[in-house]
Amino acid sequence: MKILLLIALLNISIVIGSNVNEGNGVGIIFPAKSYYFTETTISPFQILFPINVHGGLFLEPMLWFQNNDIDKDNEIDFYILLGLGVFYKKIHNHHNIYFGIRLSQISRNWEKNDIDLLEEDEDFYNILELGIGIESPINKSFSISGELFHNTTIRKEPKATFKYINPQLVLRFYI
Repeated sequence: MKILLLIALLNISIVIGSNVNEGNGVGIIFPAKSYYFTETTISPFQILFPINVHGGLFLEPMLWFQNNDIDKDNEIDFYILLGLGVFYKKIHNHHNIYFGIRLSQISRNWEKNDIDLLEEDEDFYNILELGIGIESPINKSFSISGELFHNTTIRKEPKATFKYINPQLVLRFYI
């Protein structure tokens, strides 16, 4: 199913034919390892929406979610990440180098029999990522990137901070 979605997005973007360095689109991040949570299975990718602003500046809103249905006790454990990246892209003939920052927040909703089991600020994660990436256009509408980010994740309650290096693969489809 994932491969079919990837092929469909690639075909749509090729037909529209926008330029990698000028168009807007959709992207998918495949992290080498997800560090957000260790007690559950994580969705394998995050969805990006690259928006080229002007002169190498681009914004990248981000969305990720996970829904764990635990049927035995009528429990639902749901996570959502919303974020925004701000990057500067240096355009070269065969590749682009970009650097910038991503800010995001993960919130968690944990219910049992329609009753919220978490306190108001419990299980919120604020994430700050500083990084660099190299983007290689495959054609006018599709690119592949490698990124390396220094990630600082701060949990509100109970208070904790996690720091790590996060390498990841990014596919972007420009429309």
